[in-house]
Amino acid sequence: MVEFKYDPKSKQYKLMEINPRFWGSLALPVASGINFPKLLLDMVTTKNFHPTLSYPDNIKARWLIPGDILHFLSNPNRFHLKPGFFEFFDKNTFYDDFDSSDPSGNLAVIFCTLIQALNPRLWPLVFRKNK
Repeated sequence: MVEFKYDPKSKQYKLMEINPRFWGSLALPVASGINFPKLLLDMVTTKNFHPTLSYPDNIKARWLIPGDILHFLSNPNRFHLKPGFFEFFDKNTFYDDFDSSDPSGNLAVIFCTLIQALNPRLWPLVFRKNK
């Protein structure tokens, strides 16, 4: 992953970082049928590499704990979000932080988030007044 940032003073893009790993949101394209790590492996190890050229465009990713919950709590328009916060069972929705095959990992996400929620220094970030 390569990241650039635009510098308005010089009117040029400046290199921020070069990261030899895939990006943090990699789970969304994988859930959409574009498995970039496998494609890269196939590209360098096989002579019959065929890129994936089509994918569904209606897959949504959610980061329920704590991302979506914190956004819901801190947004004054919380009951008018599109898509709505309480739309949990849409067949095209993928949960970035939960995996039905990993109950221990799911419990760890909940436990670690609860530990963070007990830290009063973080509360102003959640309950700040939007201006």
